[in-house]
Amino acid sequence: GTEVPARFLRAAVELLRPGGVAVVMALDVQCVDGRRPLRELCAGIDAAGHVTARIPTRLNALLPDLEASMCERQPNLRAAVHVAVVITPDDDSKFRARFASVTRRLAQRWNTDVNPR
Repeated sequence: GTEVPARFLRAAVELLRPGGVAVVMALDVQCVDGRRPLRELCAGIDAAGHVTARIPTRLNALLPDLEASMCERQPNLRAAVHVAVVITPDDDSKFRARFASVTRRLAQRWNTDVNPR
């Protein structure tokens, strides 16, 4: 389900101080009715003055049957991707640019380097 990661993300919003960063691992699912609960939650968090990024993790490459298995076990799912949700307060534009750069580099590394170290 998406309830537990949603609780952690909501708690992060309450606990983060300026300059702080929280990372929550979760499944970014798409339901057969088109809903995307994690993306909807992140959009609400962004609208409330934080910045979020969803970064696909190496788990997707390490367990290539993960999505098919999840969709088979949960018939209401159309898609499921394991992600790290990174969240931080939106302090200023300079910080936003640095945050975007770091998350892009992390996403690139996780998606190209699938060998655990």
